[in-house]
Amino acid sequence: MRLKIGLCSVVMIALISTSASLVFSADEITAGTSPREVQAASGQPSVLTEESTEAQDPLDLQWVWAEVVALHPERNQLTLKYLDYDADTEKEMVMDVDGKTAYENVKSLSDIKVGDAVSVDYLIDTSGNNIARNINVEKAEVLSPAAAQEEVNPEPAKTAQTTEVDPNESELPAQAAKQ
Repeated sequence: MRLKIGLCSVVMIALISTSASLVFSADEITAGTSPREVQAASGQPSVLTEESTEAQDPLDLQWVWAEVVALHPERNQLTLKYLDYDADTEKEMVMDVDGKTAYENVKSLSDIKVGDAVSVDYLIDTSGNNIARNINVEKAEVLSPAAAQEEVNPEPAKTAQTTEVDPNESELPAQAAKQ
């Protein structure tokens, strides 16, 4: 029995040390290299094409939740105000839209209004421009009149039924009823 336990322990230690060395060697390979170089080394096909100047690498996809503060339909742009969590300050950014931009809860840029809350997935191109890939306009939840009334006047919680107990009796009423 001790031999089996010892053998299992040796095998476990060998497996752990092998997997740890693989993890550390992978970290050494990826340290100081760009995501595109890591992707190329992994053999995965790149989405970036020769004729495209836009960074379309899925690793470059960014996300922001913001409020629309200005619309520029003639330039296919909108200006967003968002909270920079690192600096704990509000900042503005200009977001470009193009034919590849998908919309949720609206049909196009013309349906977006100043003051709308939006969630935007975007890429940063090689010129530093923010290119929207998906714009989701957050819509306020509309309650039916019955649901709104229920929310204003919620139904009182049901309380448990209590039974008085005579301290002079040695049995509880439920136990006395069974006998």
